[in-house]
Amino acid sequence: MLVLMFLNTNLNVVTVVLFVFIKVLSIESSLASSDDIPQSLADNATTQLQGRDSFAMPLATLPSALLNSFYGGHRLFNVQWLPSGSIPKSLSGLGPLFNRSSCSGCHSNNGRGAILLDGNNQLISSLVRITTSDARYGSQLRTFAIDPVQPDVSITIVPKYLSSFQDIDGKKIQLQQFILHFSNWSKGIPPSSSQYSLRVAPAVIGLGLLAAIPDKEIIDNMKSQETTKGPVKGKINYISHGVIGRFGWKANTSTLIEQVAAASFFDIGLTNKIHSDINQPNELQDKQLNQLVDYMEGITVPSAPLVTSRQAKDGYQLFVKIGCAGCHRPSYQTKSDKSYLDGLKIFPFTDLLVHDLGDGLADGRSDGFANGNQWRTAPLWGIGKIKFINNHTNYLHDGRARNLLEAILWHQGEAKQVTEIFSKLSKEQRDRIIYFLESL
Repeated sequence: MLVLMFLNTNLNVVTVVLFVFIKVLSIESSLASSDDIPQSLADNATTQLQGRDSFAMPLATLPSALLNSFYGGHRLFNVQWLPSGSIPKSLSGLGPLFNRSSCSGCHSNNGRGAILLDGNNQLISSLVRITTSDARYGSQLRTFAIDPVQPDVSITIVPKYLSSFQDIDGKKIQLQQFILHFSNWSKGIPPSSSQYSLRVAPAVIGLGLLAAIPDKEIIDNMKSQETTKGPVKGKINYISHGVIGRFGWKANTSTLIEQVAAASFFDIGLTNKIHSDINQPNELQDKQLNQLVDYMEGITVPSAPLVTSRQAKDGYQLFVKIGCAGCHRPSYQTKSDKSYLDGLKIFPFTDLLVHDLGDGLADGRSDGFANGNQWRTAPLWGIGKIKFINNHTNYLHDGRARNLLEAILWHQGEAKQVTEIFSKLSKEQRDRIIYFLESL
């Protein structure tokens, strides 16, 4: 049995300078400005639908001619794929190694995956990436297989509580991280130098809109941070020859077709035109791949009715004032040759850069130009709806944060100064920031 351990980090250092800065923050000064966030986070492409289906709605700007392909992709996203040779042939090709038999098996209701949901310590809607010199395991461990093939490994998850506590208004908060237990390696135990990274499935809303953010805006984000005094220095994860990565926990994928093709192959086992097997026809037909891409591109973002409330407005002003917006850039104007994605004022709250978030969140595993400490700034739109869409409040790349407060406290490295400022706000001020996030 191998045990995956993470580094601990001290979260309790506060300087006098930060304390002085906090003293000048007052609730009364956090009044709304001309930069208030609108309820329609995706401009006129936003859906007004609320509830469990709100993460599966098409862009309101999507032409009717594309709806058939969108809903065809929706069906494929939710279908249970069958082993090769099954009927119907068009839905066969599962495995032989796989993590789940459907896209929605991880992305339930198009939302976030969970860890330890209902006490289950198995990988439910998550997976483990591996970096190893043992080529038999590739880059991702598969925990299911079609007989007679055996799964790569069995994995169970055990929470480990940090020995240090966060003191928030006299309340002791004990953060958790996860230990992975490996057993039943099918091809032998990998070298001890191998690195592992637990990843939960992210929500898949607004991906087409993120794809329509101009490269120049992402480059400008990086240049602005490079020239601004302070620790925040985000980097672009270049894929190759100047191609900017923007999807995935480490921004290691540049286009939606690459993202969908890779997930179909590595997660479900479906060969396709990008990940093919020269000895057999592609199991995911080109038309099916295109429909899945059209679906991913066409999913919109639900409106945020509460974001215009006084409490949310004040929370947003504090969010900006203490520095959260330095990475979680609020808005962009999209540019695309597709009219339904072009010219929209969107509010994803991300710079699409990777940042060093400290040793506590590090997986030690490089991915492209992103090192083991760096993670993409996750978009925040829809984050407050996860509790209703997926019945949990697990956040961060591996789901270790049990609520938004814990997720903020885990931000160290480049974000350490902002986290310390947040920790010294009054409870009322922190609650307003949390309320703002929950309103998105």
